[in-house]
Amino acid sequence: MNPLAMKPQLRREAHSVAEPIRPDFFIQKMKKIRDHRLQKAELELTSLKRQCEQSRVCFRQGVQQVRQAQSEATEYWAQAMHDFHSMAISAKLFVARKCHHQKLKLQVATCRVQAHDKARVARQDRAQLQRARAALQQHRLQVEKLQLLKEITEQSSTNTRASQ
Repeated sequence: MNPLAMKPQLRREAHSVAEPIRPDFFIQKMKKIRDHRLQKAELELTSLKRQCEQSRVCFRQGVQQVRQAQSEATEYWAQAMHDFHSMAISAKLFVARKCHHQKLKLQVATCRVQAHDKARVARQDRAQLQRARAALQQHRLQVEKLQLLKEITEQSSTNTRASQ
C-alpha cells in the first residue's frame, strides 16, 4: 500500500466528558471522629466540674474546721485565764489547762495544714478544669472548621454538577 494513496484521516477533537464525581467521605469520617472527641471532652468537662466543686466544698469545710478549732482554743484559754485571775482555780489546775490549750493549738495547726492541702488539691482541680475547657474549645473549633469545609465542598460539587 502506498502511503500517498491513502486518504488523509481527520483528526477527531477530544470532547470534554464530565467524569462522574464520586462523593468524598473523608470529611464526613473526620467530622464523625471530631464529634466523638467533642462528646468525650464534654463528658470529661462535666466530671471535672463535679470534682472541682467537691474539692472546693471540702476546702471550705476545712477552713470552717480551722476557724472553729481556733475559736474553741481561744475561748478555752480566755476562760482559763479568767478563772485563774478570779482565783477560781489553783495554779496546778491552771498549768493543766495551759497544757490542754497547747494541745488545742496543736489541733488548730494540724487543721490548718489539712486545709492547706485541701486548698492545693482544689487549685489543681481548678487548673485541670481550665485545661479541659480550653481543650473543649479547641474541639468545638475543629468541628466548626470541618462543618464549614463540608459545606464548601458540597456547594462546589453542586455547582460543578449544575454547570455540566
